[in-house]
Amino acid sequence: MKLLTIDVGNSSIKVTKISMGQIESYVRLNDRNFAQQIKFEDIYAVIIASVNPKVLKLVLAQTQKRFQGHVFQLNYQSPFSFTNAYRPPATLGIDRLCGAEGAAFMHRLTGGSSDDTIITVDFGTATTINLIEQNAFIGGYIIPGARLSLKALSQDTALLPSLDMKGTIPEEGTDTRNCMVSGVVLAGVALVEKTCQTILAKQGKEPEVFITGGNADYFLPFLKHRYTFVKELTSLGMFSVGMKLLELNEK
Repeated sequence: MKLLTIDVGNSSIKVTKISMGQIESYVRLNDRNFAQQIKFEDIYAVIIASVNPKVLKLVLAQTQKRFQGHVFQLNYQSPFSFTNAYRPPATLGIDRLCGAEGAAFMHRLTGGSSDDTIITVDFGTATTINLIEQNAFIGGYIIPGARLSLKALSQDTALLPSLDMKGTIPEEGTDTRNCMVSGVVLAGVALVEKTCQTILAKQGKEPEVFITGGNADYFLPFLKHRYTFVKELTSLGMFSVGMKLLELNEK
């Protein structure tokens, strides 16, 4: 059974074909006629998650026009593998939920227990760190992503330059450019490391860490804690929930 997941983000639409939990294809598209670039012929169901309401309307309209099978739109009440202990539950972003589901899905595949602590890190437009303890999503941290942080520094100061993330990133900055870029990256790294240390001190056991996100390549070289990088982590979570929805729908 092949499912298509459509992850509508803040800056792009990520489309993934998944069969039996295995990624067959993954592509980033924009919101202009995105459905024309997708082949729906071998798809059994489409799973959609969105943090962008404006683009979601377009995605739903185009998908329903070209695909006649099951179309599920995920929300915080969808059947995830863990309980939602966030407060209030409806304010928890669907992207964070799906990323956590993807981590839980992969953790189960490798023989992990539902009682293990899982940390997911999404280095995207925002950097989000999410905690799953005792099979419950309890919260985490949200900070500006790398590019967003650099943009804020240049816009809200008189003398700091406008920068991108191109080039090397040293551990210590020796000029303005490197001080800004290194500071932004290492601040994110430090928060991840501190989160892992806190869990270890509290539970006496290291958490399982899963990392994803379009900016991850800037941060990964500096991380000391053991981690698993999965580019399609959110998509795998959407697949996992989609399979549960299909099972419920066919009862």
